[in-house]
Amino acid sequence: MILERHTPLHGLVAATHTPFLADGSFNLAVVEKQVAHLLGGGVKFAIIGGTTGECSSLTLEERHLLTTRWTEVALRDPGCNASVLRYSFGDGASSLGRILYSGPDAMTRSNGTIHLSRDDGATWPVKRVLWPGSFAYSVLTKLPDGEVGCLFETDNYERIVFARVPETWVEAGKAQ
Repeated sequence: MILERHTPLHGLVAATHTPFLADGSFNLAVVEKQVAHLLGGGVKFAIIGGTTGECSSLTLEERHLLTTRWTEVALRDPGCNASVLRYSFGDGASSLGRILYSGPDAMTRSNGTIHLSRDDGATWPVKRVLWPGSFAYSVLTKLPDGEVGCLFETDNYERIVFARVPETWVEAGKAQ
C-alpha cells in the first residue's frame, strides 16, 4: 500500500508572462515589478514562464536566467512565520517608507535573512544574511536607539536567539 500526503494549495495562482524587449531579448528588470504586482494582488504562487508557450521556446540558459531572477526578487517562504516591520515612514512626496522583512532565504527553514525595501514594499533590492544556520519563526522590532532586533528560533527549534544589528548593517547588504 502506498500512502501519500497531499497539501492542497490555498490562495491565488498566476501564470506569468516572460518579459521581452522589442528586439526579442529578455527584460529581466521587469520581473521585480511582476513579483510586486502579483504579491500586491494576493497571489501566493506563480507559474514562471507562463502558459502561452514562450517558455518552451527559450533555451535552457534563458530558462535558468528567468528562474534565477524570480528567486532573487521574490521573498521565499518555506512555510514558517516570517516578520515584516515598517522601519520608517516616508516624508511624503520626496520619499517612501522603509520596510524590513526577516525570514529564511531558502526553501528550507535556514539561511535567516533580512530584506530591505526602500519603497513601501514594492521592491526588495537589498538583503543580508543574519543567521546562516537553521532559522524559523522570526519577529523584528525597531529598538529605541534605532537598531533592529530579531528574535528567532534556531538549532531545530531547540534555542531562541535575539540578534541586534545597526540599521546600517542591513543597508550594507547585497543588492539584488
